[in-house]
Amino acid sequence: MKTLPITLKQIRAFLYVVEEGSFTRAADRLFLSQSSLTALIKQLEDIVNLPLLERTTRRVALSDAGLQFEPVARRLVLELDAALNDLNAVSGLERGIVGIAAAPSVVSLILPNLVADFSARYPGIRFYLRDDTSSAIQQAVLRKEVEIGITGKWADDPDLEFTPLLIDRFGVVCPHGHPLMKRQAKLEWTDLKDWRCVGLSTHTGIRIILREQTELPASVATPFYEVSSTTGMEALVSAGLGIAVLPALAAQRQPLAGLSFRELHGPVAERVIYLITHRGRILSPATQAFVELAKAHIKQRKYPSAIRAA
Repeated sequence: MKTLPITLKQIRAFLYVVEEGSFTRAADRLFLSQSSLTALIKQLEDIVNLPLLERTTRRVALSDAGLQFEPVARRLVLELDAALNDLNAVSGLERGIVGIAAAPSVVSLILPNLVADFSARYPGIRFYLRDDTSSAIQQAVLRKEVEIGITGKWADDPDLEFTPLLIDRFGVVCPHGHPLMKRQAKLEWTDLKDWRCVGLSTHTGIRIILREQTELPASVATPFYEVSSTTGMEALVSAGLGIAVLPALAAQRQPLAGLSFRELHGPVAERVIYLITHRGRILSPATQAFVELAKAHIKQRKYPSAIRAA
């Protein structure tokens, strides 16, 4: 089927003439000279090779071809105008959706206040939030299931861009009355060597970071119990099955009754939480606005001593 080079300006000119029943009044509405309007209608009729309007001394009426074309032309213009209005609403942050995959600690402790602040400014923007492991979050950004991820780095990827947001130190999590909590001196990694450890699986960014530490005791490097989430980890520690090593933010996500967190030293180990985006993807206006607010929000927020803005 041949594609005809009809322009939106020609279609609008045709519809204005039909509505006004006059070239003069239609030209006034379009802020065109009558000769320019006449030229547009002639171009349209030449393209379809049929007369669309019948001109009399008193008024302008539709020809048979014009009667057939007019409802189609009107529907096209209405649908295009609606689509353009939708795009304007999106660009003006009146409408849109922000899709985020983030570490559970980020979803619990960072995003609620941030989303509330953003929603107060842009009430028409919806959110899709999911918490997951670092590996799953990176895959979600790569597959474009979400626009941004917020988590520790699981692996370098040339298609992803990592922007540091937060840094938190590692520490030990154990019951309040545990001997490690009673020590007066700073806790060091070697102090954990005689205790069974509950660790996270290699699908998590936390385990990847710990694996890169060269001075870990064997009990931490090869945990006796391995779980897939911090929720499971905290449950096992609460049951007295072992101690756990977590970054400060993860340890504060959902503190269970009877558990404490202390920073580890000698050496200090830290996790970086990144904003992860796809290098080949242009962020939507809503998501871009959220990213800018998130960066400012994270810089201004006050944190415990083991957590700081990057």
